[in-house]
Amino acid sequence: MGRIPRTLAVVAALVLVTPRIGIGASHARGTQPVVFAAPAGDRPAGPPAVSDADGSVLPSGRLLRPAGTSVVTGSDALGFALTPDGRYAIVSNGDDRASTLAVVDTATMTVAARYANAAETFYAGVVALPDPVDAARTLVLASGGASNAVYVFDLSESGELSADAHHVIPIANGFPATIVSSGDGRRAFVIDTVGNDVAQIDLATRKLAGIPAAVGFFPYGAALTPLGLLVANEGLTAYGTLATPAAAPPFEAVAPDLARASSLSLLPLEGDATIGERAVATPIALDRTPDGVRAIGGAHPAAIVSLKTRPYAFVALANVDRVATIALAPGPLDGPSWVPRAVGGTELRLYDRGPYGTQPTALALSADEKRLYVALSGIDAVAVLDTTDPLHPHRVGLISTGWYPTALAVSADERYLFVTNARGDAQAGATLERIDLRSTDLRKTTPAALAALRTIRQPNVPNPIVPQRFSSRGSTVVKHVVLIVADGDTPDEPNLHALALRYGLATNVYADATAPDVGHQYLAAGIASDYTEKTALVRRGRRALPGANQDPEDYPRAGYIWNSLAVRGRTYRDYGDLVHLSGYDAGLTPDAGLGGTYSLDVPALAALLGHVDLAYPGWNPHVTDSTRADEFVRDFDALVKLDNVPAFTEIWLPSGTPADGDRALGTIVAYLTHVPQWKKMAIVIVPADAQPGEGSDAARTYALVVSPYAKRRFVGTHHLSTVSVLKTEEELLGLPALSLGDELATDMSDFFTPVADRTPFDRVDAP
Repeated sequence: MGRIPRTLAVVAALVLVTPRIGIGASHARGTQPVVFAAPAGDRPAGPPAVSDADGSVLPSGRLLRPAGTSVVTGSDALGFALTPDGRYAIVSNGDDRASTLAVVDTATMTVAARYANAAETFYAGVVALPDPVDAARTLVLASGGASNAVYVFDLSESGELSADAHHVIPIANGFPATIVSSGDGRRAFVIDTVGNDVAQIDLATRKLAGIPAAVGFFPYGAALTPLGLLVANEGLTAYGTLATPAAAPPFEAVAPDLARASSLSLLPLEGDATIGERAVATPIALDRTPDGVRAIGGAHPAAIVSLKTRPYAFVALANVDRVATIALAPGPLDGPSWVPRAVGGTELRLYDRGPYGTQPTALALSADEKRLYVALSGIDAVAVLDTTDPLHPHRVGLISTGWYPTALAVSADERYLFVTNARGDAQAGATLERIDLRSTDLRKTTPAALAALRTIRQPNVPNPIVPQRFSSRGSTVVKHVVLIVADGDTPDEPNLHALALRYGLATNVYADATAPDVGHQYLAAGIASDYTEKTALVRRGRRALPGANQDPEDYPRAGYIWNSLAVRGRTYRDYGDLVHLSGYDAGLTPDAGLGGTYSLDVPALAALLGHVDLAYPGWNPHVTDSTRADEFVRDFDALVKLDNVPAFTEIWLPSGTPADGDRALGTIVAYLTHVPQWKKMAIVIVPADAQPGEGSDAARTYALVVSPYAKRRFVGTHHLSTVSVLKTEEELLGLPALSLGDELATDMSDFFTPVADRTPFDRVDAP
């Protein structure tokens, strides 16, 4: 078992030798409703404990049991391509910190070669095709993403990649993503995700041809169809530079634009399979404009595949767990004004009307086009759909994959399904997986995939403090929930030490996010959108759009806990979180209210309007957490005196200075435990990202529960994650799940007791 931070490990050892306060015996009559929990139980994150059949344990507490043979390729693999003969797969590993191309021998599933150049980065797009200049040679193109270029390689018989004589094709201000080759193999179409256009490359000359063709917002996926190039637009709007930087962003929903937001763009091709210089894209609407109340994030069309035998295409809608069917030819009842449009599809939620979170992100068709394989990034599986009736595809089963599948391809002989997994095997990195379809029995793989996701937790004794999921009233005694996101690295500091010794300490808890900023998404939404996961590790080159993945494109469909509270008329207040948008100056102005200024017109979450302390600094390295703590006390004390304390409060302490962060934590907790509302309060303290100690699991972190109803000197050993915190908050407040993340996580109900101890906490001042 990986070690928790050193001082907290000592605290845990001290607490474990003392008696624990049990949950009270009195409870309502009747049976408990079903509660989902992570299947890990008490197992720590890491490789199988007993046998391969157990599966690795992910930070979320889910189990990883890939059905195929896997090989580690690098980090953050987002795309790959099979060579024309199927001998090799070229995998792009897009992490800015270690961006590489891996060439995998598909017969032996070993890495034949790797390519890396410190000056080059790689993103999602890879194609491999015969060189139009010399058909005996295999040409490989890889999108550079942050490098704003497409790189051209020659692939040798032994699998080595060497720079082509025309190696670099600049793509100005584009952030190239998906690459699609034309039917005759003489053109390549490059999707420029930041440039909102499509560039063309003449593969014979290795040069750009014509001018970029405009499409929708933040395009990503694309496919060639009989009508032209079909492009998926993931974004919601375009952002402009403000004439004068603002002290705060507007808190509002994005303006409607059905043609370019969460839509498709169809670009016609001329007779020579090129996009004409005057080509105008036909827009295909896929989604209504998010209303900012119940629909928060866009649909996020992420991938497209076109049928050859029938006039249809399928589109994966990552944010709404759906595959949409697009008609590419008029039907018998369509008139002369017909245009391509969505005409059918199927839901891919885990169960009927359940929360979103399966996240379909990639597609592949069988040769007879009667099977559609869908990568479900959110549940580490591939869904198999019967597409005999393309208007009404139906689910046949599931196949387990590695962690976070992102791209698919079926071998020419249809024996193998190849899958790239961006997080891979949870220990060594991203993987390419080969699944033998001939030996895959969906009657066995489907229940296995579901068992790896969740278990049913039926407590022997009902918990009167933390009600079961979907209670409309929440806790009868805890009426105020406070979340303190303590991102300062403070495990060995005196206040955290004292709190851990006195209250409930989680010792087997992990960060769901693989990147620091993404942790805020998991804490507030239980999930990170596919857009967030694809961009969090490729900040370089996206300026002025790096932000902290808190822009409208990052919003999950159901939004955040703030949205859930707003819909139900509950009170809430935010101190510093979810306002670090693209265009923020990252704290270069030390005296600004929110910690910096905003140079782009990126809107902040509409539900936060009037619920943010505009004098509380968010991220700004020039501002101390002690200053933040003083501002919190000033603002919150006015609410205390009016007896108007919110039902939910979040406080972000982003300082990286341990002593300062710990002092601020002590100040805030001491203050809250001395106010009259303390008697009905629960405080949860957790970092947004991993806080591993020396030799510990890389995802290890900690969590504390501080409350009159928190068990004293309690050590929780159930496998928990940062999403467990959100689930517990929702249960206390009577809120439904926002996503599959919090629906299936293990909660922290065992940290509470009906026996109240209202003794306040006093800050510990270090010498």
